[in-house]
Amino acid sequence: MAGALALGLCAAQSPAAGAVQVTKPKSGTYSGRTDEGRKLTLVISGGDVSYVAFRFDCGQGAGATSLQSIRLVRSPAGYRFRLDAHASVTYSYNRPDENAAVLVEGRFSRTARSATGRLRVRTPRCDSGYVAWRAKR
Repeated sequence: MAGALALGLCAAQSPAAGAVQVTKPKSGTYSGRTDEGRKLTLVISGGDVSYVAFRFDCGQGAGATSLQSIRLVRSPAGYRFRLDAHASVTYSYNRPDENAAVLVEGRFSRTARSATGRLRVRTPRCDSGYVAWRAKR
């Protein structure tokens, strides 16, 4: 009986059979594009998203912005992140920079080799709407 009890404790402490393994993204750069064909860069450092920069369609050209220090959260489908903040936006068509509401969210694959997500930028000049993106290491 004691042997069976010990066996039960060991089984309870080990990962469940068939449990899905999720890999935390390692430090490095993920490069990709939005569904609009614009560039996106995601930098991982110290187990978090240290920097995400991207371009988006806006009126007569493109806008560009970036966000920093986004915490990664473990989920069964892969590590995810989300930040809804304000950031400076620059434009490709000689307009002054503006402050904008910026949302970026994403999820890494279970192996952390790629990430997908969506972004949205709302400035006084334009609203990008939700734009899907994907990036690979």
